[in-house]
Amino acid sequence: MANDELFQKGLKARKQVLGEKYVAANLAGSDEFMMTFQRAVTELAWGYAWSRPGLDHKTRSILTLGVLAGLGRFQELGIYTNAALNSGVTVDELKPGVRRSWPHMKR
Repeated sequence: MANDELFQKGLKARKQVLGEKYVAANLAGSDEFMMTFQRAVTELAWGYAWSRPGLDHKTRSILTLGVLAGLGRFQELGIYTNAALNSGVTVDELKPGVRRSWPHMKR
């Protein structure tokens, strides 16, 4: 798959999960240097990892929250909680997943 195709595939998934406004603001706020990183994240994390078959966005979102919590990446939990809700995860589905992560959270 050509890099531009992977970028476009990733951009579509990123917008579906994180929301059009959030992604547009991230891209608009990036200078030429930071666009190198935006492109890499969009191609690899979103075009490759999030777009692979096997798991729907809802399941990927719940897994992502557990990993972020476990790693102590609390600054990202708000972004990905909203992404989970955008992906169809309900608040009632989030609660047990978050509770399950608590014992493993990095402090």
